[in-house]
Amino acid sequence: HTHTHTHSVELDTWPLVEAMLGGGPVAKRVFVPKIEAAGHMRLLRAHSLAELRALPTNCWGCPEHTDAMAARMEDATLAAEIDLVLVPALMFAPGILTRLGRGKGFYDRFLARLDAERAARGLAPAFKLGIGFNEQMAVSVPVEAHDIRMDAIVSASGVWPEP
Repeated sequence: HTHTHTHSVELDTWPLVEAMLGGGPVAKRVFVPKIEAAGHMRLLRAHSLAELRALPTNCWGCPEHTDAMAARMEDATLAAEIDLVLVPALMFAPGILTRLGRGKGFYDRFLARLDAERAARGLAPAFKLGIGFNEQMAVSVPVEAHDIRMDAIVSASGVWPEP
C-alpha cells in the first residue's frame, strides 16, 4: 500500500508509486486510502498511474476514489492481501517506533483491522513502515493506548531500528 501526498508536511510518494505501477522489477500492487463515514478507512487498488492521476483530491490533497467508484471496489483490507503499509505522520519518534498522526485515528483503526484480517487467515501482521522527512523525527511523541507502533521508520537520515 502506498499513496501520494501533495501536503507539504508529508513525504511525496509519487516517485515510489510510479516505480511500483510502471512495471519492471519493482512492479507491485498499489492501494490507496478511501476515507468513509465514521472515520473508517478502506484501501482500494489503483491499477495504473493514469487512474491515480485522474482521481479527484480529498481535503488533504491526496488522490481519492469517489464514493461511487469505491462502492464498486473491493476493500483490500478484507482480503488481507496487503503485507506492507507505508504510513505517513506529522511526527515520528523513531527510537520507540511511534508516530503522531492527525488525530483522527484513521491509520490506527485501519492497521488494527488489517492485522486482525491477516491473523484470521493465519498470516503474519503487515509490516508497518513509517516514512517521513528528517524534520519529522523527534525523541518522543504523545502516545495513546490505541496507537499502533511501526515496525520500522525511515527518513533520509536513517532507518530505525538500525539494521
